Parts: sequence; C-alpha cells; structure tokens
Amino acid sequence: MMLIVNMVQGSFMATIAEGLTLAQVTGQSQQTLLDILNQGQLASIFLDQKCQNILQGNFKPDFYLKYIQKDLRLAIALGDSVNHPTPMAAAANEEEEFKWLLQEEVHGVLRQLQDILKEASHRFALPVGGTEGPVKQENFMLGTSSADQVKGVLMLQGDALCQADINLKMPRNNQLLHFTFREDKQWKLQQIQDARNHVNQAIYLLTNRDVNYQFKTGSEVLKLMDAVMLQLTRARNRLTTPATLTLPEIASSGLTKMFTPALPSDILVNFYINLNKLCLTVYQLHALQPNSTKNFRPTGGSILHNPGAMFECGSQRYEVSHVHKVECVVPWLNDALVFFTVSLQLCQQLKDKVGTWAGVLLVGFKPVQINYLGALVSWNGFDHECLAQRSVCSMM
Repeated sequence: MMLIVNMVQGSFMATIAEGLTLAQVTGQSQQTLLDILNQGQLASIFLDQKCQNILQGNFKPDFYLKYIQKDLRLAIALGDSVNHPTPMAAAANEEEEFKWLLQEEVHGVLRQLQDILKEASHRFALPVGGTEGPVKQENFMLGTSSADQVKGVLMLQGDALCQADINLKMPRNNQLLHFTFREDKQWKLQQIQDARNHVNQAIYLLTNRDVNYQFKTGSEVLKLMDAVMLQLTRARNRLTTPATLTLPEIASSGLTKMFTPALPSDILVNFYINLNKLCLTVYQLHALQPNSTKNFRPTGGSILHNPGAMFECGSQRYEVSHVHKVECVVPWLNDALVFFTVSLQLCQQLKDKVGTWAGVLLVGFKPVQINYLGALVSWNGFDHECLAQRSVCSMM
C-alpha cells in the first residue's frame, strides 16, 4: 500500500512541479495557476499546503521527481506479478512496441525503398552519381500511322533523343519526304530528365536517414514519407502527363531546326513521353491568306492539336490540315512506372502503420475535463471570474 500511496502522491507532485515550472518560464503567474487549481476539483489541503511551500521555497519536490520513475516501475511490476497489468503497464508495452517499429521496421522499409528506387534510376540509364560507363543507345521503330503517312526509327540515349530517321508521305501529292537529325544535334526529353531528378531526390531523402539514424516520433516518419511520396508523385506525373504546348511554342521550340534537310515551313513536329511511350506528332499546316474569310481563332495549349487548329507565327497565320501521331513503347519507362507505384504503396503502408500505432497510444489516454468555469479567483487584490477550461490526461 505504501508503494501505491508513494506512486500517487509522487505523480501528483511531479505534475504540479512541472506545471509551476512551465508557468514560470512562459511568463505566467505561478500563484494564479495555484488559485485556479484550488478552485477546481483538485482542491485539497494537501495541494494548498504543498504548493504554497513550493512557492515560498520551503519545500523542494526533488524527492518526488527523483523517485517517481522507480515507483512507477515497481507499480507496473506489481501488476504484472499478479497477472493483471495496469493500464499504465499496457501503455508502456505498446510504447515499447512503437519504439521497435520506429527503429527496426521503419529502417527495413527505407532500405527496401532505396533498393527499388535505385533500380528505377538504373532503368533511366542515368545512374546516381554517374559512376557507371557511357549510357547505351537504343533504337525504337515507330508504329505506323493511318495510311502509312509517317514511318521512322528513333535512337534514344538516356534522356536524349540522339537520332531520328523519319519518312513522311504528303497526302496531297503522295510525295515522300525523308528527314534525319543533324549529326551535331540531340533533343533533350525534359520529361525523362525531370522524372530522373525527382527519383534521385527521393533517394537522397532516404539515404539521409541511414540505419544508425534514430527516429524519435511517428510524425518524423510521416513527414519523411510525405516528402518521398511528393518526389515520386512528381516523377510519375512527368511521365504520365505531357506538357500542354501551343502551336507557336512548338514552332519556336528549335526542334524544327534539328533536321537535315530542313523541314518545310508547313511542317511542325513534336516529341513527348506519354506513360511508357515515346510519341512523335507531325502537323501539316495550311497557310491562311490575308484575305481569307475564315474566322481566325488562335488555339490554346494542348498535348495534341486537332485538324482545324489555328495559330499565328510572325505575321503569317496557319491552320492545321493534317495530324499524324506515331509512337513506340520504351520498356524501361514501363519498369520505372511500376517501381514508382510499388514505392508509393510501400510509403503509404508505412504511413498507415505508424499512424495506427500513434492512434493506439493516444487511445490509451482519455481527456478528463476539469471545469473552472465561473470560479471566482482572487489575486493582486482583485476578484476575477476564471473562464478557463482545462483538460488533463488520465489513463483509461
């Protein structure tokens, strides 16, 4: 019984001493705190005498603060010895399991994520740190468009389109045009470059928390997962959502100047990534005469423009007469998208588990409202009505 009394009394005094200290360091009146407590459900002779002695410097709570942890451990052990763990013991066990989750399981998931994302980075053929040899070149045959208007072969090297060999059959006269990239030109595919950069940023965030790093709280893990998921989502979106461009932007992109022989003024081309495919769009244009009776309406930005779209370049107005889209599947882009999806699922699963455990620990405590509404408190020679309503936590 003495152990139980010591534990209850020690916990009470330790809490009061902590409250007085917090009031002092935050610039609040310690006497006001005691006056509020003495007007509420905690009011007692014991509270009044002990707290007044603390304020007057006649009583130091060091004894309670020194032995409170020992008394709590003894009380928990006492409950365990009779096969009836106390709520505090149950909460302590759950907290230990949560600590194990933070130190062991979290790092296991982080290692798994690093391995997956490094594989994703290798799929981009642009390794982290650039420690490997030259990036290999891959040839992809474009699928044929309707009526075989466009055929070609593209050579991809990492995030650069280093060669394009395109045959275009003009629909008006069946004339066959042949274009290739100039030898001194490469076209950077910004989508691949951006996706790779986001993957590397996610890897950096994960490697910053090596196996020796100790997570202190669940919120720290959740913030890390949110940051990693943000980078992975951006990487995936760069591959799944091509940029919307206006026709003047395509015309001024510089892509038309990369071919030999030079593209005719009535031809526009655009390359982009859509999911696991490398796409080529060819626009055949019709120059509008100055005296044209057509209602000119410039077209806004789009991934793919339709026939009839109009735009102005310099002083000349154009209308799209034909659109040809061809594409080829890039297998490693598909692999990268799968890795992104798996990694995002792992991050979400870890978030759910950490969030669930944090919720379990919080459920072990219930808020007990201690109302001081309307209590008359006197300090500094004045009577005041205390309208505070405080909550303390007690074990269920």
